[in-house]
Amino acid sequence: MTQTDWVEYQNLFEEVYPDFFPSLLASYPDLSQAEIRYLCLEKLQLTNNEMALVLGVSANTVRVTKHRIRKKLNIESQQEMEKLIQSLEKS
Repeated sequence: MTQTDWVEYQNLFEEVYPDFFPSLLASYPDLSQAEIRYLCLEKLQLTNNEMALVLGVSANTVRVTKHRIRKKLNIESQQEMEKLIQSLEKS
């Protein structure tokens, strides 16, 4: 995903989930742009393989990155991560 693609995607994402980014950044202000991208795709409930296709990386890279994000946010399981992401904005 190029920077231009990301900006386009982010604009469309914000139309559907207008409070997601503000809620996410208010709760976790230290997230990098790359981590935010992963969490946006997580919000859409994409599989690791689907995320890998969108981001142009391997499924293993997605798995490792998601693990690092969970560790950074002090979240123990993928299920907890999914609940957190889905709770940031219901739509």
